[in-house]
Amino acid sequence: MSMVSESDAPDPAPKSAFSDYVAALADELEGFDRPVLLVHGDTHHFRVDQPLYSRKSNRRFENFLRVETYGSPDIHWVRITVDPSQPQLFRIEPQIVSDNVMSRHSAK
Repeated sequence: MSMVSESDAPDPAPKSAFSDYVAALADELEGFDRPVLLVHGDTHHFRVDQPLYSRKSNRRFENFLRVETYGSPDIHWVRITVDPSQPQLFRIEPQIVSDNVMSRHSAK
């Protein structure tokens, strides 16, 4: 059984309409050492991750953070606070709109 370490870059993603953008972003991150936050919708499932890897070091960009926001049919929002006095510059808090939560017993 083989173990995959965090420094192992993932297999290349399949080509998409955003591939050139993602490649350009990764190229810019190679020489940029300040925190970067990218917020987008895409699949509309909330997540926070660090999906980009350096081609030079084959390691995850530690200064890059992605937030994928909610979307239809899960209409909620995300509060992002930027605090330069904190080690974690960005604080990300999902905000659930209670009127938009589907009950397990609602319409079938």
